[in-house]
Amino acid sequence: MIKSTPNLFLFQPDKAEIEEFKQFLSNVTLVADWKEVLGKIII
Repeated sequence: MIKSTPNLFLFQPDKAEIEEFKQFLSNVTLVADWKEVLGKIII
């Protein structure tokens, strides 16, 4: 799923989530809010 999904976001991650998903961080975009998500998916 990681490689086949075009837009993967980790929304407001805390330190534990960053640690848990660190192997996927190169494939996801960290975002702080919905405005940031929209700015990244709307061309």
